[in-house]
Amino acid sequence: LFDELKKSPDSSASRMLITNSNKYGLTKGSYQSEFLELTTKGLKAVSDDNSPYLSLTAKFELAISEIDVYNFIYTKYAGNKLPALAGMIDLIKDNFKEKGIDSDDAHAIIETFIVNIKYLGLLLTISGAERIVTIEHALEKLPTPVVVETNVQSDTVDLIHIGTSQKE
Repeated sequence: LFDELKKSPDSSASRMLITNSNKYGLTKGSYQSEFLELTTKGLKAVSDDNSPYLSLTAKFELAISEIDVYNFIYTKYAGNKLPALAGMIDLIKDNFKEKGIDSDDAHAIIETFIVNIKYLGLLLTISGAERIVTIEHALEKLPTPVVVETNVQSDTVDLIHIGTSQKE
């Protein structure tokens, strides 16, 4: 893996990548492990064999809904304008006091949340304002699988064509 990334497996940056991929639920194993492997959801998120729908759903679960603080922010603001940074920081500090989150931590949490929703396509400019759209809205915009079944009667052959359709 590290040969492909052109990074040293013992560097602090590599250790941080492994630790964070594990925290997000993408991989199993630590930087001290002989092997790293993708989790089931990690594989769903990155596999070229999966539909865009399944991939986005897995990415959303890993990056937002399974992380308490990100899910809290998403649930609070989904379907609305992206609020001012100061208001979001206060919201995090007030609702996660027991975790000892200070202003710097809250700022980093908000920045990472925004990066995550941008990556997932959940932060869109609509009517001149940045809005956090719901995951359902983002999924509706993806191509949906269409199965067209054709029975060909030549002894035992049944052909099934699977394609995609783009929703307008």
